[in-house]
Amino acid sequence: MASTPTELNPLDLEHERKRVRSLLKTPEGRQALMDVLNAHDAKAREVVDEQVKLPIVAMLTPTMEGFEPRSNTAYIRMVEASKGHCIMYPEPAVSTSILHWSRNDLLCRLFKSGKPFDYVLFMDDDMEPEPDALLKLLAHKKDIVAAGCTLRMDPPKPNYRVYEPDTFSFREETGAWDSAGNFVRGLMKTGAIGTAFMLISQDALRKIADYYLNAEHEKRFTFSPCKVDEKGYIKYEPYDESKLPQWTRDHVELIVKKRFDQATEDSNGWWFENLKAPNWLGEYSEDMSFCFKAQQLGIDIWVDTSIKVGHLGDYAYSLDDWIPYADGMLEEETRRRMICAVVNKPFQRPKIEQPFIKTGKVSVMIPSRGRPELLIKTINQLEATAHGEIEILVRLDDDDQTNSEFDAAARGIESLIVIGGSRIGKGYDSLHEYYNELAKHATGDWLMLWNDDAAMETEGWNEKIRECGGGLKVLTAPGELNLFPIISRPLYELLGYISPQVHSDSWLQAISRVNGIEQTVDLSVKHLREDLEDKTKNDSLATYRTSRPQFFSREYQDKLYADVQKVKFALGKIKNG
Repeated sequence: MASTPTELNPLDLEHERKRVRSLLKTPEGRQALMDVLNAHDAKAREVVDEQVKLPIVAMLTPTMEGFEPRSNTAYIRMVEASKGHCIMYPEPAVSTSILHWSRNDLLCRLFKSGKPFDYVLFMDDDMEPEPDALLKLLAHKKDIVAAGCTLRMDPPKPNYRVYEPDTFSFREETGAWDSAGNFVRGLMKTGAIGTAFMLISQDALRKIADYYLNAEHEKRFTFSPCKVDEKGYIKYEPYDESKLPQWTRDHVELIVKKRFDQATEDSNGWWFENLKAPNWLGEYSEDMSFCFKAQQLGIDIWVDTSIKVGHLGDYAYSLDDWIPYADGMLEEETRRRMICAVVNKPFQRPKIEQPFIKTGKVSVMIPSRGRPELLIKTINQLEATAHGEIEILVRLDDDDQTNSEFDAAARGIESLIVIGGSRIGKGYDSLHEYYNELAKHATGDWLMLWNDDAAMETEGWNEKIRECGGGLKVLTAPGELNLFPIISRPLYELLGYISPQVHSDSWLQAISRVNGIEQTVDLSVKHLREDLEDKTKNDSLATYRTSRPQFFSREYQDKLYADVQKVKFALGKIKNG
């Protein structure tokens, strides 16, 4: 007499259920089940279809000594929590002394077995996930998504990274922080992440295997011409077979043929390997290499920092343990970068890509006193070299005895707006207040800080500024110092002022460079400072002797740090949509 389902061993019963659900993924399996059950009515089809919709997840674990007891317990709880939401089955663990070989062997065996799967879940043998960790990853419906884990160290640093395309390098990612300095948990795009608890779609795996089989890495970064640009970055040209000598083409063809021949036997797509970095400096780790290939194929990498997965060691290391360290570490690092940005010491911070926004008029802001001839000269030159509409705003003190000379010379300049008022402070030491006042009257999409001792030498300068696109940006002419910064209106509105301190150029330089929003615009500007009379230079130098220490005081560095963080938070919102 045949056994009934209730008489089966519970493990055997669960195995049979998974096998049946797997069969439902194929048209033949669904039809066979319909025939066996003689269930061809609409309700029966609905029941079968509901099962078909469940994603199938194969769990893969590279291990040397088997699961940690706590990892095993966490895995069982996760399986229980996932029932009814997905079809999950574990593949036999693989153990070798080289980790990426283990990961590849796990995938090879899975593909060769012919078992149906939509995703693989890589889970290391020393991870402790929450029961709903897998369900949270599946809910995102991403090709590559992982839980935010940490390294097993103190402080327990996150295992996700920012990718810097200009330098072909990965650096530490701190995650998202709000304006109050609180860590924001949730889904975010990242450059790369470790494979400790990662969900990968079958489609992504096949594309990444093709990247290896077709020798894409070699084509893009070994057989393509490259050069070092003016900033010292390595730039590769697109792979063009027609420009290669015959022996190189034969070489590439042989590589591809050998790889496909081998894959026919072992199904190995070498998803994980240690790629040579295209910046010629060492190699990537196996998980960074995997993510690099995905990035090259346009597959985004995502991390969910709301999922708690402990990394078992002396304790279960997790993001919860990193955040208290991070607050102080992030502030210290940001302040260091602020100083470097102002004193022109180098640090790596790539330009943040923002959506292109069409912009219009440029507003030029000029505080001036006692130099009508220079003021008229710079205004006329701005007018003569501009293409299209501009706006020039001049701030004059009511007690300036030279105002009448300027008024006579400025008649007929349509773009000119003159704003008068009482003298603010002592002149130079309140220069930022003049700019802040002018900004309130400006109507352009760009606000350019200008002096009456500067000469614009670039034809169509305002067109070049508009072509930079809007967003949160500070534009600067080529050179180490941003003496005449051009601030976008959205950034001005976000900050609420140009600067709270006389060194407006340094203030904006620190904010823009630390956040990666400084952009060079090809303008040639002549500064006439050396042509000025001694009294003017002496007045400005006297102000600098007191204002420079004020800039680096704790009070103003705290204000600058707050502005840097405000912009960082706004950029995070743009990045995450």
